[in-house]
Amino acid sequence: MQAGAIGLIKAVDGFDVERGDDLGAYAVPTIVGELRRHQARRGSVATATFDDDAALLAAPESELGRSETRLALQGAFRLLTRREREVVALRFYRDLTQQDIADRLGLSQAQVSRTLSTAFVKLRHALAES
Repeated sequence: MQAGAIGLIKAVDGFDVERGDDLGAYAVPTIVGELRRHQARRGSVATATFDDDAALLAAPESELGRSETRLALQGAFRLLTRREREVVALRFYRDLTQQDIADRLGLSQAQVSRTLSTAFVKLRHALAES
């Protein structure tokens, strides 16, 4: 889960709204790439949950790889509730703290934390199934 969160943070940091307004489409290859690097560091790239095709491992930056991962994350983001999408965007796109998000949305910090955890679980499961 931490590797996916790092990928999402990297995607948000590198996202340029002038090049497009779909964070989900941009974030897919970054998150999946981070997950692959994590699996590679652990020595189990071939068994990584997020890989459907061994060719994508050999060329993770290929157009096919980027397209597949982009579609996978777009679908995964659609499974999130509006609040989950909003909290994820505020946390990783606006770089707000959990307390700042809580204050903005009228929630407790614990609720924001649970919302992020739930969103990550949904994203992880959706990506594992794709």
